[in-house]
Amino acid sequence: MAKILKSDLNNSSISSMKTLLSNEISDAEKLISSLTSLIEDTSDELKGKGFDAIRQQVSLYISALNSRKKAAESLKDSISLGISTMNNFMESYDMLDDSELSTITTDINSISATINQIEYNYYNGVYKDEEGNNKVTLNSLIGNYRTQLNELNKLKEKLSQLNSTDSSAFSSVESAKDLVISYKTSVNEIQESNIV
Repeated sequence: MAKILKSDLNNSSISSMKTLLSNEISDAEKLISSLTSLIEDTSDELKGKGFDAIRQQVSLYISALNSRKKAAESLKDSISLGISTMNNFMESYDMLDDSELSTITTDINSISATINQIEYNYYNGVYKDEEGNNKVTLNSLIGNYRTQLNELNKLKEKLSQLNSTDSSAFSSVESAKDLVISYKTSVNEIQESNIV
């Protein structure tokens, strides 16, 4: 079962999250650049085991920052893709709730039965005057019902696809999980190297 509100897809929390991730990416890039420059600028002047140990530690930090940057980029892209997928799927609907499928199916059956009854009456002369001419056109009798029926069938089709589309959008965010785990592993390596 899935229920999606269009307002939830475009709320300020999601926008704030994407801004936060953009800031994370920018901060990581600045730190990587600074640490890389520090090592490059001092490598000719400083030599020895102490400097090699510092360089190795800084390399670990740079690796962790690269993982952090990739994780933030992946999360940001995944969130954008997931939100875009759901916004496109929702089209002009403000809310989609697949728990309404049975009610919509009942409404479709009821309207279809009404159309059938009107057509039956029309072709059996119920709407004819004394001279046998139809007083109304069939389209004027069932036009609104057909419009309602088309709208309900479209909504039914949309709702029947909601769960799989929602799952697909969520899986795009789930796919970023590996990069977050990679970042966590890099941080753990730094912590372990500091203990040694």
